Amino acid sequence: MADPLAHLERVDHTWPVSGTRACREVSLDFHGGAIHALVGENGAGKTTLGHILAGVQVPDHGRLTIDGRSLDLAKGRGALIDGVGLVRQRGIWPAALSVGEAAGLGRPREQRRRFADVAARWGLSDVDPSTPVSRMDAAGLQRAELIAALITDPAVLVLDEPAAAWEEGRSEEFFRLLTQLRDDGRAVILITHRLDDVFRIADRLTVLRRGAVAADGPAADTSIARTAEAMFGEGSPSPRIAPESPEADSPSTAEVAAGAAEPPKSAASSIASGAPAGPSGSAARIAAPAESAAPLGAPVLHAESLDLSSAGRPELRGVSFTVRSGEILGITGLREEGLAALEDVVSGNRRPARGVLSLRGRPIRGGAAAFRRAGLRYVPADQTGRGASLASTVAENMMVLEARRLARRGWLSPGRMERWTHRRKDDAGIDGAPRQKLEELSGGNIQKVILQREVHRGAALLVLADPTRGLDEKSRQRVHRRLRAAAEDGAAILLLASDLDEALDLADRLAVISGGRLSKVRPTRDWDRLDAARAIAGAGTRPEESR
Repeated sequence: MADPLAHLERVDHTWPVSGTRACREVSLDFHGGAIHALVGENGAGKTTLGHILAGVQVPDHGRLTIDGRSLDLAKGRGALIDGVGLVRQRGIWPAALSVGEAAGLGRPREQRRRFADVAARWGLSDVDPSTPVSRMDAAGLQRAELIAALITDPAVLVLDEPAAAWEEGRSEEFFRLLTQLRDDGRAVILITHRLDDVFRIADRLTVLRRGAVAADGPAADTSIARTAEAMFGEGSPSPRIAPESPEADSPSTAEVAAGAAEPPKSAASSIASGAPAGPSGSAARIAAPAESAAPLGAPVLHAESLDLSSAGRPELRGVSFTVRSGEILGITGLREEGLAALEDVVSGNRRPARGVLSLRGRPIRGGAAAFRRAGLRYVPADQTGRGASLASTVAENMMVLEARRLARRGWLSPGRMERWTHRRKDDAGIDGAPRQKLEELSGGNIQKVILQREVHRGAALLVLADPTRGLDEKSRQRVHRRLRAAAEDGAAILLLASDLDEALDLADRLAVISGGRLSKVRPTRDWDRLDAARAIAGAGTRPEESR
C-alpha cells in the first residue's frame, strides 16, 4: 500500500474538568483516495479525535505527519492545520453574518470569492451565500461549511456526522459527493454512527471505544455485527442493517430490540423558552409500532390551516393535524420542504401568517415562552442554537426547567444540583460530569442531556424534532422505548422526523410534508417505505386534511 497522506501518532487527551480520557494513545494512518470511517458509541472520542486531527483541539500529546511536515499537536494554537478541512457536527458561525461572509472569515480575498464556483463544482449550488446564518437550519449550515472547507482545497477532509445534511430522499447525492471526494485523491475521514452508510461507502474502518482503538482495518474484512461488538462490547445490540448492505451473520431488527439495554428508571433562558441562542428502495410493508395499552384520548394539540411564508416563498400551505393523548403522530419529510418551518411554528418560534394552533381547545398566542408556559416540552433539531447552552454546565442545562422545584427558599444549592444531576445523567447514560461545560461533550451526549431534560413520563405534550440524531443504536433504542412509555402514560407526542425510518419505527399515525403541504394522516401500518419515500420526494403527496 502507498504511503499514507497523513499519520497520527500517539494522540492522548484528557478533559481537565471531568477527568474523562477522550483519546488513549491513538495512532492511525489516513490514505489519499480512500474514505476512512471512524465509528464508536457516543462519547467514544470520535469528534475529539477529528478535532485534534484538524488542529482545532489541542491534545495533551501527539504528532501529525502530513505533506512531509511533522507537527507536535500539543503545541498547537487551536486553529485549522494547513491541508486539513473540517466540517463540524455543530456549526459555530456567527448568526449575524451571511453564509458567504461567515465562510470567508479569516480567508484571503481570492478564496472568499470562490464560494459559488466551489459550490457548483461539488453539486452544492442550492446553498445561497446571501442567506443569513440565523435563518439556516443545522443541515443547511453543515452543507455551507463543507463548501467553506473545500475552498481551501484540503488534502485531508474531516466530516463529523455529515449525513445530517443529507436527509431522507437525498442519500444518493451524499454518497455521490463522497465518491467524488475520494476519486479526487483526498483522504476523507467520515465520523459517523450510521453503520449502514459505513459499509456502503467506506474503504477503511476504525472503531474507537472509550478513547482507544478497538478495531482497525479494511471495511471489506469485517461486518456490521462484528463492528457493533467492537463498539459496544460482547452481547450488545447491533444496529439495523439496511437492505442495501445485508450481512448474513447479523441479527434481525427484532433480535436487536430484544437484546437492547434496559430503559432508564425514570441553561439558559433560551433553553427554557426554546428560542434561538437509511437508504431507500425497499417496498416491503413496514410493521406498525406496538399498539398502546391505553386507547387514544382527547385532542391535545390541534393545528388548523397553518400558512407560513418567507420572502414571498410559501413554506407551509394549509397544514392541519391533531395530536391526541396517548399517541405518537409522526410527520416526516425534508426540512427545507416544510418540516423545519412546521417545527418553528409548533414551538412558538415563528407565528403563522394564517391558521391557529390550539392546546386542549384553547388557541396558543405569544412566542416560544408562552408555548412553554402552556406545557410544551420540546427537543429541537438545532441542538446548540436552540436546545442547549454550550458555555453552561451539564447540571445547568439539565435543571433549567426545574430550577424552582429544586430551590430552597429561592436558593439553589450546588451540592443538591450535583446530586440530582448525577442521578438523572446516570439514568440516561450521559458521559459527563455535572460541573463539566457542555461544549466538552460529544454531540450524542449533548443530545442525551436535552432529551433527559425534556422527556418525562407525565408530560402532556412533547414536540420532538429528530430526537435521536447523533445517537448510537443502543441509545436510540433506549430513547424509543422511553417515548413509547411516555405515550402509554398519556402524553401526546408530535414527532418531526427527517429520518423516515425513525418515523416508521415510532409513529402510530404518519403524514408526509412536501412543498409545504401535508399529506393525509394515516395509520403507520398503512404506509410502505417506498410510498413514503416517493411522497417525501414530492411524487404523490396529496394535501388532505385529517383529524
